[in-house]
Amino acid sequence: MDATIPHMTEAAYSRVRDALRNSLPPKVDRTWVMAKIAGYAKESSARSLVGQMVKLGLIDRSGSLTEAARLWRLEDSYEAGCEMLMRQAYPADIVNAFSGTSPSREPVIQVFMSRGLGENTARNASVLFLLLANRKRTSSKPAGSSNGGPRRAVSAQSGAGPEEAGRSLPDPPSEPSTEAPPQTIVLRYLLERSRLAELRVPGDLTDRERRCLFRHLEIDLLDEEGVTA
Repeated sequence: MDATIPHMTEAAYSRVRDALRNSLPPKVDRTWVMAKIAGYAKESSARSLVGQMVKLGLIDRSGSLTEAARLWRLEDSYEAGCEMLMRQAYPADIVNAFSGTSPSREPVIQVFMSRGLGENTARNASVLFLLLANRKRTSSKPAGSSNGGPRRAVSAQSGAGPEEAGRSLPDPPSEPSTEAPPQTIVLRYLLERSRLAELRVPGDLTDRERRCLFRHLEIDLLDEEGVTA
C-alpha cells in the first residue's frame, strides 16, 4: 500500500484552515491541534492529524508552516495553495491525470487503488484529493454566525409539529404599545407565532394579547382544546 498518500475528512480540512486563518502559530503540534481543532481533543487523534498535515505538506516535520500552507489559508491565494499542496503531496502521474479537470470521486478512487490502496482507504483518501483538485472552499463556521448568532428556533414542545422544529420566530417587540392597533409590529409578531403553531393560539399569550389578537385579526384561531375563540 502507498502509505504516502494523505487523507483528511472535509470537516478536519475546514477546521484546520479556519484555525490557520484566525492566527499563524509558531509551531503546529498535537498540543495546538487539541486546543484549536474541534473533535481532536484526544492525544491519539491529534497526533494522527498532525501526521496527515505533514504528509499533505501544510507543515514540516518540525511543525513549522510551509509556504503552501500560507497560500492555502488565504482566500486570494487559496487556489495556488491547493495546487502547490497537490504537487508536493501526490505522485506526479496522479496529479497530471486530473490536471485541468474537475474530477469526480470514482475515477480518483480507482487511481488510488491502482497505487496499492484498499477500496475503503482509497475512498477516504479521495475526499482530500477532490477538495484540492476542485479547489473547493469550505468553512467550519455555521452560516450566519457572523451576524449576531443563530435566531431562536421553534421548540418541538411549543405545539408545532416536527417539520416546524428549527424554524425561526421573529424577535418580540421590546416595548409593545398599550393599544396595539391593527398591523402593528405586535400583531404581526402574534400572527407569525400563531401561524407557526398551525393556527393554534400560543399557550403563553397573556389575556390582553389574546383579546388584542382576536379583535384585530379577521381569522378564526383555535385554542389548545380546539374550541373556536
